[in-house]
Amino acid sequence: MPRLELGAVRATVRSALRRLDTWTLSTMNPPAGASHPR
Repeated sequence: MPRLELGAVRATVRSALRRLDTWTLSTMNPPAGASHPR
C-alpha cells in the first residue's frame, strides 16, 4: 500500500472520529441554546 494512500486513510479516519466525538458530546451534553435536546 502506498504511503500516501495510507496517510489519506488515516486523516479521513481521524476526521471521522473527531466528528463522531463532537456529535456524541453535543448529544450527551446539549448546549444551553439547544432548541430540542435529545
